[in-house]
Amino acid sequence: MNSSAPSSERQHQPKVTTIERSATNNGCAHTNSNSGGLAVETSAIHYVPLLETLSVLGQSQSISQAADRLNMTQQAVSARIKRLERSVGQQLVSRTRFGSVLTPAGVTLAGMAEELLGVVERIDTTMGSLRGGDHAVVRVAASLTVTEYLFPRWLVQLRELFGDAAAVTAANSSTVFELVRSGGHNLGFVETPDLPGDLRSRKVSRDELVLVVAPSHPWASGHRTGADAEGVSLARLAATPLVTREIGSGTRLSYERMVQSRLPGTAIAPPALELPTNAAVKTAVIGGTGPAVLSVLIVRDDIESGRMQVIPIKNTRLIRNITAVWSPRNNALTEPARHLLEVAERRGFRR
Repeated sequence: MNSSAPSSERQHQPKVTTIERSATNNGCAHTNSNSGGLAVETSAIHYVPLLETLSVLGQSQSISQAADRLNMTQQAVSARIKRLERSVGQQLVSRTRFGSVLTPAGVTLAGMAEELLGVVERIDTTMGSLRGGDHAVVRVAASLTVTEYLFPRWLVQLRELFGDAAAVTAANSSTVFELVRSGGHNLGFVETPDLPGDLRSRKVSRDELVLVVAPSHPWASGHRTGADAEGVSLARLAATPLVTREIGSGTRLSYERMVQSRLPGTAIAPPALELPTNAAVKTAVIGGTGPAVLSVLIVRDDIESGRMQVIPIKNTRLIRNITAVWSPRNNALTEPARHLLEVAERRGFRR
């Protein structure tokens, strides 16, 4: 998504808005106006081009590569970053021998920026599915992994096969359950192994979790020696502080359950860093904060580009299920919801 440069600053006093994630709303994004947030002309949405630039720079760690991806000059990329830093009042990018690396504040903001960009893309997709006539709409709540990497393909096929449309709310797995229980969403899709007994469920796909590090990490190829030469043992991984998602994330819970089932009684090290989105976790890993265990769907492009490396876990593959859930009150699912369930199963088990 390429965005044109933002217009020049207006002279009037800007409204201040912060886009933040709060523990009080179970991991859902919301906006809050106060005097200590991100100063923008009317809301943070007007800073999308700058936030996009920060996100791309965090992924590439290179001004020149970011400029190429955004079809901009390097000077324009630098100018956008400086303007965003002035707005936030903090340094977001630092230059190191490894390239342009995000600071902790930059990691946090870039992760939320990528979440915002994902919302914009999902709005575009949903509008496209609704365009051209009246359609039945399925209300879906889904984990971030499903929302970002599986749902767009499901939505295209749903429209092609049945002419239906769907709108998705992205949340962690715990929140998905609550949204489905409330009756406002027809279906939920989660990766967590802990499924509540009060909801109906059906497995629709499988996913693999992989251990990833930055190329500069000691576990990366060319750096591993001794016991780590062929990979990392699950016991060593469990004892290593990781960059993780928040409590309630299906990815985090899946990893913890897999360790506990294979190594009963093993203590899992506290996180090195806990972040609210997959994008923020990836940015932190690429920046050298530490290893992470993430869905292969999430890191595929980063692996192919060389921004991350997958580290073998000795004698272990971390496979998990993607599961659809719905309320018993909707035991007889609406026809569009059944259609989406059918599409998810078709796409899921043939990947």
